[in-house]
Amino acid sequence: MGFHQAQNSSSTPKSRNDIRNLKKKLNQANLFIQYKFATSCIPIFAKLYDFYKNLSQEITTFPKTKRYTLGQRLDSLTLDIFELLFSVPNSKNKLEVLLQISIKLDLIKILLRLSKDTQAIKNNKYLELQAVLQEIGKMLGGWIRSTKQSFPIRIIFLETTAGKAQMCGLPSSRFQSLTFS
Repeated sequence: MGFHQAQNSSSTPKSRNDIRNLKKKLNQANLFIQYKFATSCIPIFAKLYDFYKNLSQEITTFPKTKRYTLGQRLDSLTLDIFELLFSVPNSKNKLEVLLQISIKLDLIKILLRLSKDTQAIKNNKYLELQAVLQEIGKMLGGWIRSTKQSFPIRIIFLETTAGKAQMCGLPSSRFQSLTFS
């Protein structure tokens, strides 16, 4: 029973299999809508999506010794960035999430260069992937700058005992201690 048949028919699905198939098709449609929304609203997502497609094809050509270490780490870091990108709009602290993405992106750059240096990836493919990473980095940097401008950082020093001062007012709501001599 197809999606349109189930939707148009007046009777309910007859078996658990029909229900599973209907749920699966609805889930696929929902994922497609989420992808279309993300790529149209967040250009960085579209770039990262293209980067991941190219990277995953390249990882399959890695030597076996590198595929399950370096390749797998590159793969999981890229997927982590996807996850973080989807959490940014709903996050209370957007700047912190964007900085986490930046750290993971820098790590991907290092691991990609390491894969080139260990001959797991060819130079031309490395340059191609690195160029896309640079574009993603520029987009992310702009996003971070615009977020910082909307949430100005004020630093307040509170003096405590034993010559220590605490710096507060950071957007991450974390305190960093400074010691004065």
